[in-house]
Amino acid sequence: MSRSAGVLKKAAQRLWGEATGRVVAGQPTPFTHPQLLAASELTPGITADEYSQRRATLASLMPANSFAVVPGAAAQYMVGMIPYPFRQDADFRYLTGLLQKNLVAVFESACRGGRYTLFVPDEDIQREAWEAAPISCRAAVELFGADNAHPMSQFGSRMQHMVASASSVLLDVDRRKHQLPRETSALRKAMEVGQTRPLECLLHKMRWEKSSAEAGLMQASAAATAAAMTECMQLTRPGVQEHQLAAVFEYRCKLAGAQRNSFPSVVAGGPDACVIHYLRNDKALMDGQLLLMDAGCERHGYASDVTRCWPVNGRFSPEQAAVYQIVQEVHRQCVAFCRPGNTLRELHHLSIQLLSEGLADLGVCGSMGPASIARDAYSTFYPHSVGHYLGGDVHDTASASKLVSERHSKTTSDIAVPANLLPPSLLSACRMGQALSVAAAIAIPLGAGIGMSFGVQKQVKGWYKTLKKPSWQPPNWLFGPVWTALYAMMGMASWLVWQKGSGTLALSLYAVQLALNLAWTPLFFTKHQLTYALADITALLGVLTATVLEFHKVSPDAAYLLLPYLAWSTFAAVLTLDIWRKNPKERRTPRSWQKAADKVADTVDSSSSKKPASA
Repeated sequence: MSRSAGVLKKAAQRLWGEATGRVVAGQPTPFTHPQLLAASELTPGITADEYSQRRATLASLMPANSFAVVPGAAAQYMVGMIPYPFRQDADFRYLTGLLQKNLVAVFESACRGGRYTLFVPDEDIQREAWEAAPISCRAAVELFGADNAHPMSQFGSRMQHMVASASSVLLDVDRRKHQLPRETSALRKAMEVGQTRPLECLLHKMRWEKSSAEAGLMQASAAATAAAMTECMQLTRPGVQEHQLAAVFEYRCKLAGAQRNSFPSVVAGGPDACVIHYLRNDKALMDGQLLLMDAGCERHGYASDVTRCWPVNGRFSPEQAAVYQIVQEVHRQCVAFCRPGNTLRELHHLSIQLLSEGLADLGVCGSMGPASIARDAYSTFYPHSVGHYLGGDVHDTASASKLVSERHSKTTSDIAVPANLLPPSLLSACRMGQALSVAAAIAIPLGAGIGMSFGVQKQVKGWYKTLKKPSWQPPNWLFGPVWTALYAMMGMASWLVWQKGSGTLALSLYAVQLALNLAWTPLFFTKHQLTYALADITALLGVLTATVLEFHKVSPDAAYLLLPYLAWSTFAAVLTLDIWRKNPKERRTPRSWQKAADKVADTVDSSSSKKPASA
């Protein structure tokens, strides 16, 4: 046993044996909880020496002739004297190792001696009957390494002397002013005159880099979360309640040594997975849904955070599998990018690029080139960052994230990169986006075609019946269903090309042939211009053939969808030609064409009249 470990254990034994026999340390010690703490540890996994080194590092970083005030967390009550489970402030715990409420620590800069002073609650025998005795001043010095310890009733007067002698006071005013004792007139005056400076920029920079002991604690926390979530996957099936899986997760984490969840669990089936912070967890899971679970635990002061998505019935649908595979590949590449020398900001930009490519491949947003990314076209499906730092808080060291966003990351910093980088909203939005875009692509030709058909019903029942038609013409009632199916296939084919984002020529040809298709109906039925109609459908066949060839270059499936339309259009062209041939009175040759034909005939006649007569 090291000398520091022996001293710590002896101090704990001595304090345990004080006159009252109460545990005046106020929290577990190596003597009272040997199954939890090694002889040299203040908290599980972290030694007293490591806490001391943290305070010394902070003192060396602080401005000359300054001191820092770091309040611990206060008790929060449900109602009356019924408290919520207590959780210590992460900054306070990082510097002191103390897990108790209503404490205030003061740290002086190196030039002021680097002293650590702890203010503890005043003795209150009546309250101790309800809540047990808190840490004593003696325990603060002998067990927890404070240089000085005083009852909280002296905080105001001692602050007055310290503020008067210091150049600056480091205090995170916005976050801490409600955690300080009320008798802090000296601190309030320091705030008013601008004597206070923020502390978190220094402290979070320290907390951002993890020691080997911290890394081990984080690995244990992550392992507990992973095992609990795996069991939730195994228990998932249609009919299971969301809250039941949330309960299983928390139960398994606590069995593995966790003190609490690191945040309220999100257990969201189906559309509720689109809500990033869905906390109700009050529905039954249904067959065919995907379940998103976003959960983590806090184990001995270090948080984990895991997000996974899986099918309720154990089988992905084709659409779900397509999205999942893209997300999985993006996750793999992002994890591979998490190496020394790369920043969290760079990692986020990489995820945007990869997910945008995935969205384009899915056909959700069409082409996702640099211009689309610059317009945040992806943000509907990916509205958050790729990840965040982990540590004492689940979203750890927020100010450090800004300070080091341009600085090279180190192996001792930990980030959460969720496996569902593409949020679950994409699973439903993908279906919705695809459905809407496919519907629009089909509605354009189908709607126009149906509109044209209704407009010529009188002509079909009247004039068209008087025409001579071939015996092999299908019955009139067949044309409606056939064209409806063909228009739907045309629309689907155009959507397949559009979602590839590289079929400009193909779609232009598609638009031309569609215009020719729609022009045939009024030419034939309304204007009775059989010649024009024949010319139109002949041109249509040429453009449609070119369209099929161009579609095949972009998407073979799209070309195959157009083949029935090409075959039927060929049949329609032959039918039009036969009707044109059998009904010469209805040809109504256009005047321009007739004038051109008359001119040619006149030229031929003139040439014939000038030839000499034969002998």
